[in-house]
Amino acid sequence: MKWFKHMTDAGNDEKLALLKAEFGYEGIGLYWHIIEIIASQMKPETCHTYVEYPAITWRQLTGLSTKKFAKLAEVMSDIGLFSFEDLDKTFKINCPKLLSIKDNHFQNLQATNNRVGRNRSLEVDKDIEVDKDTNVSSKRKSSNSKSKPAESEEAIQGIIDLYRSCKQSDQTRSRAKANINKLFKTYSSFDLLKAIENYTQEMISTNTEEQFRKGVGNFFGQEKMFEAYLPNNYKAPIVNKPYRRPIDPRNDTELPEY
Repeated sequence: MKWFKHMTDAGNDEKLALLKAEFGYEGIGLYWHIIEIIASQMKPETCHTYVEYPAITWRQLTGLSTKKFAKLAEVMSDIGLFSFEDLDKTFKINCPKLLSIKDNHFQNLQATNNRVGRNRSLEVDKDIEVDKDTNVSSKRKSSNSKSKPAESEEAIQGIIDLYRSCKQSDQTRSRAKANINKLFKTYSSFDLLKAIENYTQEMISTNTEEQFRKGVGNFFGQEKMFEAYLPNNYKAPIVNKPYRRPIDPRNDTELPEY
């Protein structure tokens, strides 16, 4: 990936606000640096949204001690910015959200790869019989396969991984892959990722406990709950803030109610 889309209001994101409150701009800078590292290793033919490096490599790339880097990465993982795994000698960081902000260059390469795969799947197997006496060849027709190539396993797994930020304990993941794979015939991975983000933000803003949130398999199930959270359909709910009496500017006390 050559570059990724960085929205101008990214600083207003609730997760980044939590990170900034705890670690300041050091945390914010490290987060974007990690995103750059992952994005630089993404290839259109695989769609990997993770990198796994030895601890010493992370130390060289970030300039932080292994202990401090691991602490910051764990906090970012707990907040839901990405997933972090300490695999003894290596650290693995996965950020499926990169699929929704990938650059046009990356998308064009993916489209080219998909077209090549589609053309290969539509090739006709031609059997040619050569008549030795007349040297005439005849072509026999065979059936064409017009099935759309299956979406990358990494893209599907990336969507499931992103949903963990909404619901950690989820028994519906086993059937989620089949459901999501069917949806790729109609929806892009960007649409499905944005639906997850919208649903997650709504659950957080309405203080919905995790046990009452839909599992990923049900979210993308037959009821098609995700459709209400697609970018073109979703309308964020109005969250009523608790009433507070106006402040008297003369003495900073609350004005009495009448």
